[in-house]
Amino acid sequence: IQPNNITVDLIAPNNAQVRSILPKDHQTGDQIDVAPSSKYLASIIPTGYHYAKADELQTDETQPTVNPVYSGKEQTVKVYVVGDTVDKNAANALTVHHYLKDSADVKVAPDSSIGGRIGQKVVATLKDAAHAAEGYTLVPNQKDQTATLKLNQGSQVKFYYTADPQDNIKVNV
Repeated sequence: IQPNNITVDLIAPNNAQVRSILPKDHQTGDQIDVAPSSKYLASIIPTGYHYAKADELQTDETQPTVNPVYSGKEQTVKVYVVGDTVDKNAANALTVHHYLKDSADVKVAPDSSIGGRIGQKVVATLKDAAHAAEGYTLVPNQKDQTATLKLNQGSQVKFYYTADPQDNIKVNV
């Protein structure tokens, strides 16, 4: 008998499903090792993620404490994983560009970067962008910009600015 009725769901913070696996070729009575040091889990947790330790779990999340056993009933095992850290200076961080309105190459401030964890949504806020370029004002009607941090690929967002009026020049005649 091959029940194939245990689904292993890999879940990231905020209940985001990273992966769902239905292991094959098991017999009634077989167990799936879901311990932190499990070779099986190491083989299915995607690169860029790791088994979540107790201090990385949300208050309502707990890792499985027993290995599931194949039987005649459907079972789902939730294993919590966390994305590895992305340093703000890493190539796969979110890069925020600050450009003059109607330009794709005239920068009004140095680029800034936002790190976090693989799989995490990070936000480049208007509030932060408003303070990034001294002497410039954000073009109206822009919004906070969100990107998801990835393993091998950085993301980019752009904010646009207009120059502030200058009234600090005096001409003596």
